[in-house]
Amino acid sequence: MSDDAPSPAPREGLFTKHSAAILTFAASAMTTVFSYSQFKIAEIEKAKAEAVAQTQKDKELELQRIKDERDWQLRLGDFLLKNKAQIFSSEEHDVRQMRAVILSTFPPEISARLLDGLMRDSATPDATRESWQEARQLSDEQLNARTTVYVQYVAARDQPRVKAIIDKLRKRGYKVPGSEKVTVPVSAAEVRYYYDSDREAASTMAVWLGQELESQGIVPRVQRLERLADKTTPGIVEMWIPALNP
Repeated sequence: MSDDAPSPAPREGLFTKHSAAILTFAASAMTTVFSYSQFKIAEIEKAKAEAVAQTQKDKELELQRIKDERDWQLRLGDFLLKNKAQIFSSEEHDVRQMRAVILSTFPPEISARLLDGLMRDSATPDATRESWQEARQLSDEQLNARTTVYVQYVAARDQPRVKAIIDKLRKRGYKVPGSEKVTVPVSAAEVRYYYDSDREAASTMAVWLGQELESQGIVPRVQRLERLADKTTPGIVEMWIPALNP
């Protein structure tokens, strides 16, 4: 073969042939990965910011609750000092007048504590204890009337028993729209609430529900769902009933 013969042209490799497409794909993949990473980072940062904001909100709500509680205690103390003679009077007329003032001045959860104290106080004349007991019942009715109860239960066979519970709740003054059979697991009886102002109502209801389910050996627990409070309004309480024994 002559030295002057032209050398054969090198064969074009696969990478060389498709290099533009491969580079374009690689760049697109890198862009996608980068965008996804940025999205996840932003998502994590958002979750952190929301958690910090919620923590701050929780602190503010707790501080406000403590302040409100202190203010009511001060008002209670001032009320007792100014009206001690009438409150501890043995005259039914004086007691009934004080009952009306207490029930109209203080929120039900506050008046309930005061009335409980008066019924236990040795300074309260025996002749007026029954009158204070009636006032305590009225306080409960006030508290119940502002509470809406949503009842959830698990087992279809428990529907008649749930209906009986709802009927009793309504007789006690609660607003009960109805009941809902749920499919989520419910392993224990619970009374759930969202706002601190509903704590007293939830606690009272849990005690009552425990009495209703005593034969089942069930002791309902009270749970506050403060982080979900912005999805509902004050005055809402939920009753969750697990499957009951036949």
